[in-house]
Amino acid sequence: MDNQVRLCIPDSEACKVHIKNYLLDTIHKSLGHASYNKTYHALASHFYWPNMVKDTFEYCHTCQICQLTKQSTQWPYGLLKPLPILESPFMHISMDFLFLPQVTNKTMPLLYDHVWVIVDRFSKYTIIIPLPIKYTATQLINFNNTFIYPFFGLPQDIVTNRDILFTLKD
Repeated sequence: MDNQVRLCIPDSEACKVHIKNYLLDTIHKSLGHASYNKTYHALASHFYWPNMVKDTFEYCHTCQICQLTKQSTQWPYGLLKPLPILESPFMHISMDFLFLPQVTNKTMPLLYDHVWVIVDRFSKYTIIIPLPIKYTATQLINFNNTFIYPFFGLPQDIVTNRDILFTLKD
């Protein structure tokens, strides 16, 4: 023990509402909305009550000013890279997979629940291919070889939103 004298605050609801919140508010504001750790150590040097660690943590993480001004924990994003200037059709395409709304039909089972949308970025020509319920990357390659490659050839680049189908490692 450090032999320091601390004021002990009883563990009652009335004390928690009035005294504890007043102390938490005063210390936290006087430290300039410092972190939970600094607020706790400043309180613990003069006061004690049961569950003081938990109360301090909850107060600091629900402080409105701290929530508005807290620092980001992520690295800043890199510079944006503009897409190339287009010169001819179907050299640069974008593609996305969209969900279809669920339609319940008792006479006919559901055959498609996604569509594959392919857009030529030069002319905005759109190809929509309905996809079966459980499709694979191999099926997509076959659809590409059937519906796109024979008519438009192989594009120079494809812009897509990293679908899990392409990023999943088996």
